[in-house]
Amino acid sequence: MAHSMLAWDGWWHGADWIARGVLLALVLASLLSWSIIAFKMWQLAAVHRQERQVNRQLAGRRSGAPLPTVNPDQPTAHLLAVGPHRDGLAPPDRPTLESAMAQCLREQRIHLENGLTVLATIGSATPFIGLFGTVWGIMNSFS
Repeated sequence: MAHSMLAWDGWWHGADWIARGVLLALVLASLLSWSIIAFKMWQLAAVHRQERQVNRQLAGRRSGAPLPTVNPDQPTAHLLAVGPHRDGLAPPDRPTLESAMAQCLREQRIHLENGLTVLATIGSATPFIGLFGTVWGIMNSFS
């Protein structure tokens, strides 16, 4: 362990500012990527949990019984708000219901896809940054 730390220390002090910058950029990109991945896992697990809860409530509901109340932040809340027989009102016509469902799905997709552009950009750019660092290191080894 002590030998590896000395080797790392020697490399860092012997490297120029470009090699250090490449290493720091790759480490920061990795940390950002893993943070986004962990957040997305948490976010999707929460949505899955909420949807399972609503499905259980709907499965146990008797015909004609009021629809379950859900957290307004849940994706299903918008669908249940326009669902058939909500608050004793007549059910909406099919085009209205389809339009509301499509809008809800669009909003949910946008919400769940948030952050994936950053992840895709990092995933496509970091190999080239790493390649640049490799070429730079090889060029420096010849001088």
